[in-house]
Amino acid sequence: DSYNPVNNFTNENGLGMGTISGIYTHPIEDSTAYVLFSYYGYPKIVKTEDLGNTWEDISGFASLDDGLSVSSTGFPNVGVYSLLVMPHNNDIIWVGTDIGLIESTDGGKNWYLVESNMPYTAIYDLKVKDEGQVVITTHGAGLWTATLEDLTSFIPKPATLPPVIVDAYQVSSQDEYIINSTINFKSAYDSLIINANGTAHSVVKDSIKIETKEVIFNVNDKGDYTLKAFGYKDGVSYPSNEFEITLNPTLAPRTEFSTTFSDLVGDEFSLDRFRIGIQGGFSGRQLHTEHPYESGVAGGYDNGYSVHTTLNIPIIITDYTPSIKFNEIVLVETGEPGTSFGDYGFWDYVIVEASKDGVYWRRLIDGYDSDADPAWRNAYNSGAFGSPDLIRDRQINFAPHFNVGDTVKVRFRMFSDDLTVSWGWMVDDLYIQKDPPVVQGIEFTELDKNISIYPNPTKGEFRIDFNDTWQGDVNCKITDIFGRSVYTNVLDNKSSNSSHQVDIRDSNDGVYLVQLVQGDKKTMKKIIKE
Repeated sequence: DSYNPVNNFTNENGLGMGTISGIYTHPIEDSTAYVLFSYYGYPKIVKTEDLGNTWEDISGFASLDDGLSVSSTGFPNVGVYSLLVMPHNNDIIWVGTDIGLIESTDGGKNWYLVESNMPYTAIYDLKVKDEGQVVITTHGAGLWTATLEDLTSFIPKPATLPPVIVDAYQVSSQDEYIINSTINFKSAYDSLIINANGTAHSVVKDSIKIETKEVIFNVNDKGDYTLKAFGYKDGVSYPSNEFEITLNPTLAPRTEFSTTFSDLVGDEFSLDRFRIGIQGGFSGRQLHTEHPYESGVAGGYDNGYSVHTTLNIPIIITDYTPSIKFNEIVLVETGEPGTSFGDYGFWDYVIVEASKDGVYWRRLIDGYDSDADPAWRNAYNSGAFGSPDLIRDRQINFAPHFNVGDTVKVRFRMFSDDLTVSWGWMVDDLYIQKDPPVVQGIEFTELDKNISIYPNPTKGEFRIDFNDTWQGDVNCKITDIFGRSVYTNVLDNKSSNSSHQVDIRDSNDGVYLVQLVQGDKKTMKKIIKE
């Protein structure tokens, strides 16, 4: 889990050792290690028996004060890459070098070149296997084995390796928060425990073997989780990597859904670097990426990154077309001339996708960028911010990617490559398998300049003031965007100057329409309750 610096080994003249060409351990001594070097005239093998507090050159090179050193114990002045201390006799040490195999039978006091049918070539690694075999890997001369009679009864003790969390995803369920994790069991542990945010949520004890398999478990609530697995062998814990996952509620499936993003009540969307809120220059709330969004390099990514928002309400697909309608502004980096989605050089893009299991996503439309609309392209080229005059509508179908009767989740995703960025993406007025509402029986007219409705946005209480206008009774009706009435009253304005308190605090947050009617005079004002 952690590493501490050790004392440096230097030659007697104080010079450093250069680049390390190998690090090896002792088969039975837990505080002994060997560090290999390959500089001409310098020590080739230094040994510690106390975890790096002190070091000893066992390759026989002396001080460099009088020039380049030559080994006094027969070790060649060549590159060194591998080392093996024999488990049956620790005085026998094999070393792989640029010119072949070097051996010591007295713990490093003396060295000689091994003569055999193996060519004199660079040896990069040495490993003891079972049945008395030592496996030797070379540069350009293939893989060799040497069989030692003294090793035939030796059975290598298998190393215990920590588990690896390969993947994890949320299993769709309306009642529970379920995680399906893929774990690489790299050793045959006595047991394995998976923690989520530091709390054990799954214990595996039976039939553990080296394999990759799924482990499914529940947690208590939605939110961000850090997963970590611990394999236990002979009372020792072997911790895995950490894996980050966000769990979101899965709401009841519907055949239709709509939102203006000002009428949401909480869990309808999961947001990954998107937000739902007010943006300067726009009325009400919309779905927004960051403005401007971050480049891949600025975010520390190697090959770009994606942000997305997912509708937590599964949609049961019908034959309704167009399936999805929304308004949007797309100001993202454009691709190279002549490129299209999927080509190298088609840089940033936005895309709408759907999935039946929340794991494998299919695109409903090819990714697109600011070249999709001339006004977007001009705004991108000029570095402009999004504004209402750039809003365009888009229509997308589930077919032919999915069939009637399929239940899918829908998500909006934006990809940013390593460098150039722009303002980003805005989505508003989303309708899935549903027509936008039409308010009947009243015409939209500009609010009389002598009528004031404030504050707006409101917490639910607001005033309607008449200033020397609309003398007489005024019918007031307030509806949501679907035409459902939440408030009706007759306002007494016989003096033509009056102020009226209105209270819709019991209604959900969202967009409402205040309708005022007197005879043939009709006006309407949109307000936002938050």
